[in-house]
Amino acid sequence: MTEKEKKIKFILFKGAEFMEAAEIPFMLGFGVLLNIIRDGKITTENDVDLMCLIEDLDIESENQSKQTISRYCLGSFCHFDIKYKDEVGPLDIFPLHKMGNIRYICMEKKRNLIWPAYHFDNPDTIKFFGRTWRIPSNPEKWFEIYYGKDWRTPKPDWSWETEAHNMISNAVKEPFKKDDFSKDV
Repeated sequence: MTEKEKKIKFILFKGAEFMEAAEIPFMLGFGVLLNIIRDGKITTENDVDLMCLIEDLDIESENQSKQTISRYCLGSFCHFDIKYKDEVGPLDIFPLHKMGNIRYICMEKKRNLIWPAYHFDNPDTIKFFGRTWRIPSNPEKWFEIYYGKDWRTPKPDWSWETEAHNMISNAVKEPFKKDDFSKDV
């Protein structure tokens, strides 16, 4: 295992420990999940991205860990620095809001990443690093919606800010048409 894989594994397990202590179900997402599915190992990622459903957050919880994560993540994504050896590794947690038949993540500058809600309603699982992880259902379609049809082709300079295929600017607005995000998207 490379040093990069050791670092990502450490951050991933710390993130899982953090979320499980808070009793918040979570899923893997973005680059780490892409590396696992496309490459079968961590090849390009330097951070760990976890997703959770907004309704699983609770700032009034008696569980102190859940309360802490909820306070930081209730509106938008939150960032934590996990110390690994002599460096810091980023852990990002993205709450998924729901509106009708879509789920969305509030990003910076009133931009949102959107997917059909079915990807998160009944998550799939994947085994990696000797553990079972929850992931969005139909991950290949999830990647296609986010990265594009050529998601299997590595793109070293890819940026969500300029290249995400499911970015909507200026906040999510209702109403969405029923067929905007059918299972055939």
